[in-house]
Amino acid sequence: LFITVNESIKTYFEKEYGLENIVVIMNCPSLNYAKETTTAPVEYEKKFNWNKNSKIFLYQGDLNKGRGLELLITAFSKAPLHFKLIIIGKGVLKTRLEKLIFSLHLSDRVKIMDFVDYAQLPSFTMGADVGINLLEPYNKSKAMASPNKLFEYIHSGIPVICSNTIENRKVLEKFDIGVLVENNEKDLLNGLKLFDSHGFIQSKEQGIKNAVNYYNWESQIRHL
Repeated sequence: LFITVNESIKTYFEKEYGLENIVVIMNCPSLNYAKETTTAPVEYEKKFNWNKNSKIFLYQGDLNKGRGLELLITAFSKAPLHFKLIIIGKGVLKTRLEKLIFSLHLSDRVKIMDFVDYAQLPSFTMGADVGINLLEPYNKSKAMASPNKLFEYIHSGIPVICSNTIENRKVLEKFDIGVLVENNEKDLLNGLKLFDSHGFIQSKEQGIKNAVNYYNWESQIRHL
């Protein structure tokens, strides 16, 4: 028996190796994911002394190649001043990203925080307005990925900006939970600016609820 995490990878192994009986079990959070956290959503405006009208964008995960992090930070240098970016994670690119933030004079608007306890992570996610999920498809793993963070964002009740990769596209075409963008500065910046509208964010609420009811561990474990 062969188990993998999405249809794209299943199809790849069927064609490449002639395998059969491959089962897809997506790595989605439990329906209790956000409910189990013991603390209230983090108030980033208070934490970093930002104005209440700040629009908080969040990336959570490893700080390494293929996550579009340098592109994201560079785009923020041209974004409206009330747009703020939180990056939660560790990795080999951390020092490089810190230098980029400093060189672009973004130290007051872009903050890097270390990993937090997984049980408390939903509190940090729910404190943001929008989740960032960029993938640079430079290899098959990235091109066909179903990132955990995409499902963690929606289970935390926030809309998303996602790279236009095959599995991201499947989710966003099925449920109205955010925006797909190409991996270039202009398209990303245009995508970010859509979320300046409170009405636009509100318009994604029902799609997020529907997606949570579809992409959850309780629905996936049945396949076992």
